[in-house]
Amino acid sequence: MKGEIKKIDHIKKSRNPNEAFVRVYFKLENEGWAKTDLVPTFRNYAKWKPLLKIGNYLSGLKMKDSETVDADSFPSLTLNEQKMRNIYYKDKDKKRLIGHISGMTFCKTIDPEKHLQRSAGHTPAIQKAAYDYQIEPHIKDIKIVAGDETFKTDVKNYKKHRRVWDYGHGEQYFMSRKYWTIENKRVVKLL
Repeated sequence: MKGEIKKIDHIKKSRNPNEAFVRVYFKLENEGWAKTDLVPTFRNYAKWKPLLKIGNYLSGLKMKDSETVDADSFPSLTLNEQKMRNIYYKDKDKKRLIGHISGMTFCKTIDPEKHLQRSAGHTPAIQKAAYDYQIEPHIKDIKIVAGDETFKTDVKNYKKHRRVWDYGHGEQYFMSRKYWTIENKRVVKLL
């Protein structure tokens, strides 16, 4: 079963004297609702802890009954195609898709030969107008795939280190490579 985390309660005291639990609520793929109770001191909590964010869409949920997810499930983060929101930018009367928001992450795939800003040190850029109004208020993380490289950062880091430049297609934000977490990093010769 798959489901989206809709609510996470604050930790509550259990009926057992020395234990407490966190209740998590899911909207399931079959449009039903379910909950699970997770005890931070139990072993199974370790597999849930990194996934506990509102908006995360999880697969691998095992149901105890129609309204309860088994805390011993093996959950994993997955994309929910219906929950992705496309982000567009209007450029010279054309509506251009610049990426999408999935959960709390802005995702974008670019052609590294065309869209890595060489003058900014071979780093990706995001349209300023779209980012300020359509993206930043709704996300926590940024992930940009450019060929074999994947650029990742969080909003706080991006806000701190980004710069504005106009390469002829409107103002864009870019950030030096040194501030990104880059998977499959390639060696870049700067001109």
